[in-house]
Amino acid sequence: MSKKDKLRPATLFWLCFLLGAPAVAADLTVKEPWVREGPPSAMVLAGYMTIENPSDRPQIVVGASSPVFHDIEMHRTEIRDGVARMVEQERLEVPAGGRLVLEPGSYHLMLMGAMAPVRAGDTVEIVLRLNDGGQVAVAVPVRKAGAGDHAHHHHH
Repeated sequence: MSKKDKLRPATLFWLCFLLGAPAVAADLTVKEPWVREGPPSAMVLAGYMTIENPSDRPQIVVGASSPVFHDIEMHRTEIRDGVARMVEQERLEVPAGGRLVLEPGSYHLMLMGAMAPVRAGDTVEIVLRLNDGGQVAVAVPVRKAGAGDHAHHHHH
């Protein structure tokens, strides 16, 4: 990976962050992203967002990364025999002309191994990787647990 390639996601992140605009790249738009603040000792946090795909072909998210976390996995919560468990997903498909909602109790990102404390009011960068090589850098605010659990029901 060249130095130029490494700068591009960060540049897009700061541009979106400074302009307050949704992250847009590779035909995807990310709206209402948030990370749930955990207790100070938490090693794993959860990330949520709505990923919209206005294009005429499905978009496939194959991974995610962040300079703030050692690893990010994509999961879906399943209820089996009354017990919730998280099932790792190798890919998340955003349908053509549709959206994929990552929310509590459904699809979500597991943010593991924070390299520094992450608190409500912070903003972290998450880069979504697509199967076609595209990337979407997203500025994600950290909120207290409960504060954003139903953010998609509020109108601004």
